[in-house]
Amino acid sequence: MGDGERARKQMLEGLDLFANTGSGLSLVMMNVLCAEALYRLGDDDEAFRRLEAAEAEMHARQEGLLGPDIWRVRGRLLARQGAHAAAETAYCQAIERAQAQHALSLELRAALDLYDLRANDHRAAEGRDLLAGVLARFTQGLDRPEPARAAAILRVPR
Repeated sequence: MGDGERARKQMLEGLDLFANTGSGLSLVMMNVLCAEALYRLGDDDEAFRRLEAAEAEMHARQEGLLGPDIWRVRGRLLARQGAHAAAETAYCQAIERAQAQHALSLELRAALDLYDLRANDHRAAEGRDLLAGVLARFTQGLDRPEPARAAAILRVPR
């Protein structure tokens, strides 16, 4: 609502309070969501820390539900820092993890981010090919924002 610093402070305080309860049930998800919000606020250092915390918690609990999003958000951060090769590796890792989980929506999110990276590197055709393969497996929800965006990209060559 226009107060990024207040939002940042409240998110981090909320994470600390939740961690102090001793329950870690949704700690991975909370860290990933906060990391994505911090990315949007431009706080890359704290976003990386939240992703590291999410990954450590994921390994400790042997749960990988949001593993693809950990790598996808990491890719966004790396891309913004200009580390395109590392970002591409992170996006590919997110895609592989999503495929292993049969998490088609998480795979599409990572494929869209990888498309953006490749398009900015004048490799849009590679990104479109990947998107086409992912989108072809969708049987419903094509009106949702991410499938609709992928369909629009595939209709309009860049």
